[in-house]
Amino acid sequence: MARELKNLGIVNPSANTETLAFEQGTAGLYLISVTSTNIGITDAKFDVRIFNASASASSGYIAKDQLLPARNSYETVRFTLDYNDKIYVKANSSSVSFIISGINQTE
Repeated sequence: MARELKNLGIVNPSANTETLAFEQGTAGLYLISVTSTNIGITDAKFDVRIFNASASASSGYIAKDQLLPARNSYETVRFTLDYNDKIYVKANSSSVSFIISGINQTE
């Protein structure tokens, strides 16, 4: 059976508010990408942070203060998640939305 690319989360956070966008849990291991879109008419900056409670260094950034020009999108490189990893997103503008897409590698 072919593995399917699935939308795992859609988040439209308030400005300057770190928001949980996706939690890995134990239902499979995903290959993930995060697409950020700025629908505003001014540039914005955003963060994508991974949190793993079981790791000694429990956080890492996929993007930190990444510039997102007005009316543009940015897709992260694909990355894997470990069990119980969480993806947090934040932007300095409420005009930025995030879509988390992934392929379950254990289906």
